[in-house]
Amino acid sequence: MKKLLMMTALVLLVQSGLLAQKGVSRRFIGGIIAGASFTQVDGDGAAGFNRLGLQTGLRVSAALHRRWWMTMEMLFSQKGSRAKITDIKPGVKIRANYLEVPIYVTFLDWANETASGEEYMKIHANLGFTYGYLIGGSTEGLQSNADVNKYMGNSDFSIMAGASVQFNRHLGLDFRWTNSLLPMGFDDVRNRLLTMRMQWLF
Repeated sequence: MKKLLMMTALVLLVQSGLLAQKGVSRRFIGGIIAGASFTQVDGDGAAGFNRLGLQTGLRVSAALHRRWWMTMEMLFSQKGSRAKITDIKPGVKIRANYLEVPIYVTFLDWANETASGEEYMKIHANLGFTYGYLIGGSTEGLQSNADVNKYMGNSDFSIMAGASVQFNRHLGLDFRWTNSLLPMGFDDVRNRLLTMRMQWLF
């Protein structure tokens, strides 16, 4: 994980040295993120996005061009699943807390101006990857009686795609779909998330 962060930081620094030649006025854009995810775990026998989890953290974007950004986030993200108790099977509950590092590119469109004449883009389309490290959680109702670390594994490599709308230069609403690329744990499960977040860009 440390190597991933160092490589990303190096790429952002190299890109920032080229921005002055491309006419980009703001090299880095920081932000705060807070929202909720509707999550499920494929392979646990419980269907539906029934687990609600918190997702919050920080982000920084490097402006590669007027319409292109590269973004890295540092997030606390809750994942898992939940199924109700029935006459056929007991209820399954999985709570999994992750530290996540999404890295993605953003295409920006629909230029607007603030009252002071500063330009910002209203529509952002995002595509990239996420690495998540499991830091805690719990399981209930699994036939294997496995704890969360054995059942989910330690790492989650995912693909993510989404879009956001900026109401002004600072405040925006972000929608995101995330899906594990590789099976995890001894039951080969995968995380799936639908996330809605508010973001404040500096």
